Amino acid sequence: MSVIQRVVKPTTRKGKKVLLRKEPQVIEGPKRALFFQGRKTSEKVRGVLSDLYDIKKPEATKLTRKNDITIFENATPVEAFCKKHETPLFMMGTHSRMYNYSLLDMIELCVESNLKV
Repeated sequence: MSVIQRVVKPTTRKGKKVLLRKEPQVIEGPKRALFFQGRKTSEKVRGVLSDLYDIKKPEATKLTRKNDITIFENATPVEAFCKKHETPLFMMGTHSRMYNYSLLDMIELCVESNLKV
């Protein structure tokens, strides 16, 4: 069902263009990603964040300050960051162990070494 069928018909040509632009697309563009550091971040994790940022660079935003966020306890600050920078994906580097199992779709990785080539 298209957007135009769910909403009252537009009265102007510009209104119709806006509704058509908001419709779901068959082929979507690349998703933007947000990279930032947590409260405690080791040098290895910062290196991995930097490398992944370099890979995704045209469609990525990197925040340089440390953020006092415990993502497993409260995901609201991360959602606010993603909304502010208009990024549906994020990667947070932190060097702590906290589990609350309330956040969905999160992957935790252990980095043992980061080799610069």
